[in-house]
Amino acid sequence: MPASYTTHRSQLELILRAWGMPEATAVSTAEIMSWADLHGIDTHGISMVPPYDEMTNADALERSTCAPSPRWLGKRRSPR
Repeated sequence: MPASYTTHRSQLELILRAWGMPEATAVSTAEIMSWADLHGIDTHGISMVPPYDEMTNADALERSTCAPSPRWLGKRRSPR
């Protein structure tokens, strides 16, 4: 029997948090990955956990981090 959506999302969140991802980022990332799985987009769901794990445990760590600092890179519009 497949896991429920809630269990699936919670497991993803726990994995991401164990890797050092901040709570708010882990919550939203787990939600996005679970949504992808629910909608049949396997390339962006839980199937990404093993490659992410390999990157966080290998020399690729300098290219991959689970503690991102997202920032806006677009142009800011001036208020009208």
